Amino acid sequence: MNYYCRRWWLLALLLFLLFVIPACRSTPVEVLDTPSPQPSEPAQIVDARPSPTTMKESTAKPLPTVSFEGIQFTFDEATLGPLGTTVHHPPVPPGEDYVQPEHLEIQLKAGDLEVSPVLYIFPVQQYEALSETAAGEIAELRTILAERPSEIEGALPFLPMYEAVESYHSDPKYIDFQNGSGISFLTNVDHDNSLATNDSLFYTYQGLTEDGRYYVATLVPISNVSSDEADNPIVSDGYDGAAVDHSAKAQIGTGNWISVDLGDGRSLIDDMMSSLLVQPDESFPTITLPIFFTAKGLVLGYDQGLSGVPSIEYSPAILDSPNGEVTLLTGVPDFVTVRFHHQSKDSSDAELQIQPVRDETGHFFEAIPEWQQKKTISLEDDDLGLVHLLDNGPVSDLIRIAYQNGSGFRGVTAAGDGSDISAAQEYYIFNGMSADGRYMVRLRHPLPTSTSHEEALSYIDDMVKSLTVAEDVSTGSSMPVNSTDCENDAEFVEDISIPDYTVVERDDTFVKIWRVRNTGTCTWTPTYKSNFSQGNPLEWQAMAIAEIVPPGEETEVSVSVQSPDIPGIYQTWWQLSDEQGQNFGDRLGVLFEAPKPATDIPGYGVIEGDINYPAAGNPAIDIYFLNIENNERYSMRTEQGWTRFSNAVPIGTYHVFGRVVGDSSDSGGGFTEAVICGLHAGCNDHDLVDVLVQEGRANHDVNLFDWYAPAGSFPLPQLN
Repeated sequence: MNYYCRRWWLLALLLFLLFVIPACRSTPVEVLDTPSPQPSEPAQIVDARPSPTTMKESTAKPLPTVSFEGIQFTFDEATLGPLGTTVHHPPVPPGEDYVQPEHLEIQLKAGDLEVSPVLYIFPVQQYEALSETAAGEIAELRTILAERPSEIEGALPFLPMYEAVESYHSDPKYIDFQNGSGISFLTNVDHDNSLATNDSLFYTYQGLTEDGRYYVATLVPISNVSSDEADNPIVSDGYDGAAVDHSAKAQIGTGNWISVDLGDGRSLIDDMMSSLLVQPDESFPTITLPIFFTAKGLVLGYDQGLSGVPSIEYSPAILDSPNGEVTLLTGVPDFVTVRFHHQSKDSSDAELQIQPVRDETGHFFEAIPEWQQKKTISLEDDDLGLVHLLDNGPVSDLIRIAYQNGSGFRGVTAAGDGSDISAAQEYYIFNGMSADGRYMVRLRHPLPTSTSHEEALSYIDDMVKSLTVAEDVSTGSSMPVNSTDCENDAEFVEDISIPDYTVVERDDTFVKIWRVRNTGTCTWTPTYKSNFSQGNPLEWQAMAIAEIVPPGEETEVSVSVQSPDIPGIYQTWWQLSDEQGQNFGDRLGVLFEAPKPATDIPGYGVIEGDINYPAAGNPAIDIYFLNIENNERYSMRTEQGWTRFSNAVPIGTYHVFGRVVGDSSDSGGGFTEAVICGLHAGCNDHDLVDVLVQEGRANHDVNLFDWYAPAGSFPLPQLN
């Protein structure tokens, strides 16, 4: 009973190893009826035992050469049967039982056989990144091939990985192929130390290309090349059915434990491996990245020095629509976000977001809005004309690019999507879809400034190409579900923006922000938003809460308001509202002034601001307003102790700066970029800021704070 049980596990294992991983692409093998390319010197074939042997030279007609995507080798169809299929297998990410990168697989025998010989080509770097176990096997093989010991103790390196152990191995040989080397041996790898039979024993070759980039593995069941059809144990020394000491099998360097008559079968396979040339073309994954970030269903290569340190978060499916509204996609699994936190303050963080759009049946989730469905379909149709898919304005360098199990468009833009983004910074933008149609992928990455434009693009292209988004990357939701008897309540904490009696220019739009505490028993979700309560009727836009707020926690609540075009003082109140639109909690007020026209002089506007001279009290200051469009200059003089100024000037664009009255040096102070960003140590841009003056409007907070600019920075006039 135990014997047949072990044979069942072995058959299941071999079927799993060779067939169960679904192919994402299949291409017929091209067989060239010409001799295979030969190395400059005959391939060396050495027995791992102390007495090396050499393979016999074949006098038969040269065998045809298999050629597929840069992989070439001779193939004896008479021995191994007709050629099978060639496929690219998609990667299997960590978390699965059978972890491996995208690789090339060539089946060497088709037909109705349950188990076929197969040749694998794996990219070494990706395999090492995905699995510590695989990295150990590769390192061990690398050492063996470098040292070539005549005796090898213990198990030999073996890939692809699976949950099994080597029961024994026999007759190892070092064999060089056209651009690499490896070791071939007979082995039995199973879940327990089962006896060897024709069905359980197979030939394997484990090798590395000379550049170390590719791992070669060949698996050929011995029953394919052996004339022994008997289903009996192939163990020498008069095996009589009694128990065998399997613990001794690890010491079979001389092959005494196994006696197999293969005829010319093994020699033909050894010949095939010595003829191998591994030079994959551009269709094979060749990404060279130093580190790989892995999580459930997700693999991504990156360079920490160029991208920063990654972290992952799962958040409820909250979508920013084109009109600026925040929408909770009920019934849609969590969004997955990988953020790369950059060490340099001069560079923004990169962000990869994975958004579920379809379920496992291939249908859009009901909550996915129509505009996103259209975008998804356009991406899948490779519609390069829809450059607006990048959502960042005009783009350059727009191309289609494929990743491990999907594809999309990438481009470069100088336009950011936030107020903290400098227009001078270029950003790599990628929008793509997974091949199964389940996930939309979006990457926004600042182009590294430490390298050239072309090198930066090449690096992030490789980053995208390394991406794997498996079907289970996001299947659950972290959206809380409130009980039917929970109660909503909210407490005002403080004003964050637009304090009471703030002057807001007529027709200007501003965002009022309050900090609010959840004092109820319900958890707030993005279905909660600000809602009008009472007061002056104004043009306004509600903003949803863009996070989960449990009871007792605080958050910011905001509303976008337009100041009316009629001067006056306005007061309005809002409240939070739940998913049913019911208001609750403290009223949240805004009190502001829409001023009278800044000046009644036709064709004029006003510039006003604070003065902050770095001394005890402000001296008298001459303030200059330079029209940068026509070079006309206007000025005013403040008295000692003044802390504010205001002056009417013709409409136009101005630079504003000043100097202390009576100072004969060329130093001065101005309204600069350093004033805007805060005058701290890292804020050292002393360029003057353009101030646009419009008729009847006032420009507030044009503050003369930057008296630290280098001498001669401002175009100051000479004293009379």
